[in-house]
Amino acid sequence: MDKQVHNTEETCSGLGSDLTEIEQNIFQLIKEHIIITPYEMAKKLKMPISEIEDNLGQMAEKGIMIHVGNRRTGYWKIVKK
Repeated sequence: MDKQVHNTEETCSGLGSDLTEIEQNIFQLIKEHIIITPYEMAKKLKMPISEIEDNLGQMAEKGIMIHVGNRRTGYWKIVKK
C-alpha cells in the first residue's frame, strides 16, 4: 500500500496539501479509471460508499474534479492538476 500512496503523492504533487490521504487515493483511482462509480471506489479502497461520496463532494467543492454526464454513463474529469 505504501507504494500506491507514494505514486498517488507524485500524481497529486501539483495540488500540494489540498488533498487528504483518502482524497489522494480517490484521485489516483479516477486518474486510472475515469469511468468508475463511487461503489467501485468504495470496494477497491475497502471503505463505506458514504465516505467515498462525502470525499467526492469535497473534492468537487475544491474544484479538483467534476463529474460529467449522468450517474450511469458519466465520467470524472480532473480540473486541477
